[in-house]
Amino acid sequence: MKNLRLLFCLLFVPQAALFAQTNFPFPDADAVWSVCAKTQYWFDTYADNHKYTVMGDSVLNGIVYKKYYHCPDSILNPNQLSFYALLREDTQAQHSYVVYNGEATEQLLYDFSFAVGDTLLDPIYYLGWWFITEPIIVTQITFDNEGRKQIHLNTWNNEVWIEGIGSTKGLFNRTHQPLLDEPELELLCFEQSGELIYQKYEGQCYYQNITGISKPTKQAFKVAINAANNQLFIGSPLSEQATLALYDVLGRLVLQQTLSPNSTIVGIEQLPAGVYLYQISYQKQTLQRGKVSVAR
Repeated sequence: MKNLRLLFCLLFVPQAALFAQTNFPFPDADAVWSVCAKTQYWFDTYADNHKYTVMGDSVLNGIVYKKYYHCPDSILNPNQLSFYALLREDTQAQHSYVVYNGEATEQLLYDFSFAVGDTLLDPIYYLGWWFITEPIIVTQITFDNEGRKQIHLNTWNNEVWIEGIGSTKGLFNRTHQPLLDEPELELLCFEQSGELIYQKYEGQCYYQNITGISKPTKQAFKVAINAANNQLFIGSPLSEQATLALYDVLGRLVLQQTLSPNSTIVGIEQLPAGVYLYQISYQKQTLQRGKVSVAR
């Protein structure tokens, strides 16, 4: 009778409770991540395909890390591999730490101990500046067919962290919306020991560019500052209105204005001296990003 009661209890234990007892660490060998870097160029999208893999260990400051390598191609070519980052895990705390190539200290990459409703701040380091965006909230926690924990975030791109795999937005991504001229990352596939574990689009582990679209080499909008008159000039090739958004170094929106066809003069006399990030969009599509310096 006791055995029957035990069987009954096991059959009716919630699925999430069973999955939560399984830990999926990041692999230390024989794993490949396929990532595409998408650049929105007007109304078309251009993407570079990349591969990442993990091989061997390295010791930094007395701590052992896994070594990750990058290949700028849709096929993992050993002759194109270059060192990308070091990664270590604190399995008890459910934290993952990364040391990027060229850096000497680690930073927290993933935290799988979050509960629904928890928040995290997203600092972005770019060209010597720190940008702080709005707090990110954990909206949902689910489990896939293997029992891997999936943490859903309220980010602009619906990012999900998958235990033992990484971010659906590029493996080493940091949840932020690109405010600068940088591509949007997307994890397409994850393979381990020759087995396909994760695939974003069925039958596709690389992004195929639209025929006739080549990588953009120049920006379509002309952006210039007239420091003497405290004005920002925006030259637009569009015959319809677009929208300009200007952010400070903390990622805060400081100015938003509708851009007229052909050209617009934007008054910036109220802005303190410093570096600002601009984003030009049309019908909710980002057409161009960059930065401008305001001097006084």
